[in-house]
Amino acid sequence: MQSINRKMTILFISSLSESDKGGGAEQSLWNQIKALENKGHKCILLATSNHKGLKCTKVGETSVWLANIRNLYWPYTNQKISKAGKFIWHLLDVYNIFMQNYVYKVVHMEKPHIASIHNLPGWSGAVWRTLKNLHIPMLQVLHDHYTCCPRATMSIDGKNCNLQCYQCKLLRFPHKYLSQNVDAVVGVSNYILHRHLELGYFSQVPIKKVIYNSVDPQLVKSKTDYSEEQHRIFKIGYIGRLDPAKGIERLIDAYLQANLPSAQLWIAGDGKEDYEKYLKTKASCDPRIVFMGRVKPSEFYPKINILVVPSICQESQGMVIPEAFAFGKPVIASKRGGIPEMINDGENGLLFDPDSVSELISCIHRVYYDQNLRYSLSKNSKKSSSYFLNIDSWVNAYEELYRQVLHQNHE
Repeated sequence: MQSINRKMTILFISSLSESDKGGGAEQSLWNQIKALENKGHKCILLATSNHKGLKCTKVGETSVWLANIRNLYWPYTNQKISKAGKFIWHLLDVYNIFMQNYVYKVVHMEKPHIASIHNLPGWSGAVWRTLKNLHIPMLQVLHDHYTCCPRATMSIDGKNCNLQCYQCKLLRFPHKYLSQNVDAVVGVSNYILHRHLELGYFSQVPIKKVIYNSVDPQLVKSKTDYSEEQHRIFKIGYIGRLDPAKGIERLIDAYLQANLPSAQLWIAGDGKEDYEKYLKTKASCDPRIVFMGRVKPSEFYPKINILVVPSICQESQGMVIPEAFAFGKPVIASKRGGIPEMINDGENGLLFDPDSVSELISCIHRVYYDQNLRYSLSKNSKKSSSYFLNIDSWVNAYEELYRQVLHQNHE
């Protein structure tokens, strides 16, 4: 059995290696790596890339192994892919045996004590069997629905799926059985963990945990106290991926119908080129709607009055919410997925049904016209941020889990 004080070598496996090109999952992954390295553990990251072969680079103290994706195309691009091409890509990703040699090589060279698997695209569920064959204890962290839905959102054409469609059942059939190979499964919310369990994934896994993602305290570098005088023009903000499942179209509709005399809508983020073009065309009737492109959160939040999270899909957690909390910003968010686990309606934010534009308009009006409510929401959101900013407690929970998995494997 591993000593409680012994330092570990931890292999992280994910799709992307760069946090600035990914989303909340990649940012949380790097926050965890840095915090674990500060505690003396050795961390290795194995990620897919569009470069040839397998190569190792260094990011600070972290060894980052980049493996050329062995599939039809590199998925992290704005290039337009045909429906047939996407289907074939996902078909190969059901059990991508061609990527497993990279895992064997890195495990052989780095000799990790444990593996922490994050985003699966490119690696497929085959990575679970590969690590099992190598006798490497492992845990899977669920950041989204990719294990049970190739789109990762459990939604299609703006509608959420209560059950798996025939395509998801086909393309995720092996994952249900392969997922039983992991030693522990972590959901970044109660919702995302229980959603997988309800569908039969990870049902036989002995350790099941919920560990909410944490926000790097270094994010908050500017003045975060609430002050009405900071803003002459009321700014409604959205930050994140520009994707139909995020409900941005409905936010634009709500803003246009809300008829706010001195307000702007700031939209930060990027997405597929054709969808960005569609959104900008839709918003072109009102010059007060500003598309900012991809910006740093630390530069975005201090400039807005409120954040709106209009997701149509069932968000696993929604890291923009604790980020906004850290800056003392009121949040208006949809009643979807793990979002209600962070927001107490009327206390540190407002919740609405994303299928109702009128509900969103009503929430925006309440925060816009009621200064006392705005102040109260801001004050309480700032208090709520303390839990998510406690990165030491967060990484301690993972460290304890690693040791629990190792202990279980040595019994």
